Amino acid sequence: MGLIFLLLFVSQWFKYYSLNLAGQRKGQIGTGFENMLIDISANPLVDRILHLFSNVWLMSLYLNAFPGKTGVPAGLGSLAMPVAVIRGVIQIIELRLACLRIIDLDVEDRKKLVAEENAEANKGKAKAK
Repeated sequence: MGLIFLLLFVSQWFKYYSLNLAGQRKGQIGTGFENMLIDISANPLVDRILHLFSNVWLMSLYLNAFPGKTGVPAGLGSLAMPVAVIRGVIQIIELRLACLRIIDLDVEDRKKLVAEENAEANKGKAKAK
């Protein structure tokens, strides 16, 4: 359960950090399937459903540790688990895309620096002639 919380926290924090640092870069990173899943999960209704079922699954997992005291049906977690798995996959994809955003920004900056260095070197050669 701690790993799930860590995945949730890191993927959400890093997603917004990378968006603020590098911008969306949607056409440059990710596969079509990943971008499609992210677009679908960005729909407010789908997002709420994913959050609701994954939270129900986590709470039922926690509350089933105290059998008989909470009144939570035993099968509740099993019903919500497939949606929680889908949300976990989406979080992993968001984390991957966040990493790719920052890598793409670094590559783009490096290309600019190399182009500037080449332009300065060419100016120096032209003046020497």
